[in-house]
Amino acid sequence: DSEWLLLDTIHQIDGLERLIVIGVGLDSIIETEREESPRSDSGQGEGGVLETRSMLYRAMTRAHLMFVVVNEFLRGGWLEFLGSVRLRQDEAFTSEAALQKCETQAVEGVVKARIMEALTKLSQENESELTTEVLNLLSTDVAQRHEAGQEESEAAKVVFSQWLYELSCAETALRTGLSEVTWFAVSPKRFQELTLPLAVRLHRGEIVQLAQAVSEVVKSEGRKQIEKDSKD
Repeated sequence: DSEWLLLDTIHQIDGLERLIVIGVGLDSIIETEREESPRSDSGQGEGGVLETRSMLYRAMTRAHLMFVVVNEFLRGGWLEFLGSVRLRQDEAFTSEAALQKCETQAVEGVVKARIMEALTKLSQENESELTTEVLNLLSTDVAQRHEAGQEESEAAKVVFSQWLYELSCAETALRTGLSEVTWFAVSPKRFQELTLPLAVRLHRGEIVQLAQAVSEVVKSEGRKQIEKDSKD
C-alpha cells in the first residue's frame, strides 16, 4: 500500500482515527474570541472559547501515534506558550521520569489546596481576612513545615498564629508612629493598607527594627500628604 495524506475538517473526521494527525488552523486569540462569542446566561461570552478548545481536543484524540499542531505564533493565542517550551539538553527524556514528575505535581497541588482551605477556615474563624498574597505566603510556610514532618492542620495553626502576632505588632507600631504626627491623619482603610505590607515584611524577616521601618512608612505617607495638599 502506498502512503497517502487525507485533508479534512475537524467536523468531518469526528469518530474517525488516524495513525498521525497534523492540526492546522487550530489557534486563535483568546480575548478576541471572548468578545465575539455569544453571551451566556451569566453574561460571559464563552461559546467561541469553548469551541476552539473543543476542536483542539477532538483533533488530538483522532491520533493513534502522534499529533502535530501548527503553531501560528498568535500573541494571546492558545498555543502562545509553546514558544517558551524548551527541551533540556543536559538530560534525556524518559516517560517514567515525566510521569513521576506529573504525579508529584498533582500531589503537591492537592496538598496546597488542603493547606489553603485550612488557612481560609482559620481566617474565617478569627475574622481576619487574608489577601491572596498573604494566603500564598502562609501556604508556603505551612508546606515547608509539613515537609519537615509536622501535621498539616497543626502547621497551619502555628503559621496562622504567628501571622496574627506579626499583624498585631505591625498595627501597634504603626499606630504609635502615627500618633506622634499631628499635622496629618490617615483613614482606617489607609491604615490597614499601610499595615499589611509591614506585616508581610515582618513575616519574611525583612525588618530588623520595626520602629525604624514604621518611621520610614510615616515619612513616606507625610510626603504624599504634602504633595496632595500642594495640588489642592
